Amino acid sequence: IVRMRGLPFSVREEDIREFFSGLLVRPHGIFFTSSRDGRPTGEAFVIFERDDEGEKALSLDRKHMGTRYVEVFKSNKPDLVRLCAGCVPAVAPSMPPSLPPSLPPHPHPHSHPMPGSLAAKDLVVKVRGLPYSAKEADVFDFFCSSNVRPSGVNLIQNARGESSGDAYVELGSEEEVMRALALHRSNFGHRYLEIFRTSRAEV
Repeated sequence: IVRMRGLPFSVREEDIREFFSGLLVRPHGIFFTSSRDGRPTGEAFVIFERDDEGEKALSLDRKHMGTRYVEVFKSNKPDLVRLCAGCVPAVAPSMPPSLPPSLPPHPHPHSHPMPGSLAAKDLVVKVRGLPYSAKEADVFDFFCSSNVRPSGVNLIQNARGESSGDAYVELGSEEEVMRALALHRSNFGHRYLEIFRTSRAEV
């Protein structure tokens, strides 16, 4: 697993794969990070098929992407889980089958905690873009592949008591949170939903 810093905010999955052209990036192995309000941070985690591919990726540290240079440094599974409070998978269909074993920690000399990081115990995601007619049962159905806790869907209303199109969803485990985040920009009827992690305090 490597971590990238300094990415353009408009970066896409194909840009990351082109950056690592010739290296075996795992399918669904690119995770963009976002702040608590859902804005991109310019950072990402990338999971490679083999450890030696990840080692080769480190040679691309400070390589340019467009007009910017990108920092590339080694990361590991604990960092991915800990800092992925604001992670957004690059693609929505499914999570990678499993994360590779943790790599030895190798902190970057300029590494620092990611803004907006949340404790792993906050197993809550925020959903934005729901149809105003959506019911709790519809949200449960959307997250059918994840273990939503009973009474774990909270539809948000505006000051007039009408649906705002947002909701909070509480999951049963860290793995289920990651599965839920993998549905970011999936279609809900004729609309796509934005899904990002948040804290229980916000709920």
